[in-house]
Amino acid sequence: TRAALTLAYAGFTEVAILDGGFDKWAAEEKAVSTVFTNVVKPAVFTAKEDNSLFVTMDYVAANLNKIPLIDARDAAVYAGSVIETWAAKAGHIPGALSLPAPSLWNTDGTYKTKAEIETLVKGVAGDDRSKEIIVYCGVGGYASVVWFAMTQILDYKNVKVFDGSSQEWVLSYDMVQ
Repeated sequence: TRAALTLAYAGFTEVAILDGGFDKWAAEEKAVSTVFTNVVKPAVFTAKEDNSLFVTMDYVAANLNKIPLIDARDAAVYAGSVIETWAAKAGHIPGALSLPAPSLWNTDGTYKTKAEIETLVKGVAGDDRSKEIIVYCGVGGYASVVWFAMTQILDYKNVKVFDGSSQEWVLSYDMVQ
């Protein structure tokens, strides 16, 4: 999902992931090949950065309690009972709601159904798919999971990622528990 977010930032308008990866593909006995092909078709691509996908720490600070803020880290980290090594303060950004990225996955690492994801997301973000929502985590990885689920699976239109996440936040601000 981090690669998908990066591709969207670079201007790709349609991004996808292979849910379950190659292992699931092969386990389902879908076509695979061991033939090496060294044929590459050159293409021209001009990146057009989509800066609307990301927000800064200053933007988050200025919009606390104005724009929904979703913390994608594990529930124990959000609650402050676990401290991550890259963000040495316990808890979460004031006003943030918890939607742990792992809650969107099945035990085998694949995504839950669209209906299951929708129930989880709506419980935190609501059903207005046009309102601005900010997602963050520890260092950006889990935030991309929630961003992907919201924008690519559920069609939320205005989800932004605070890429500095809690790692950057704790350098200037406190967390709450």
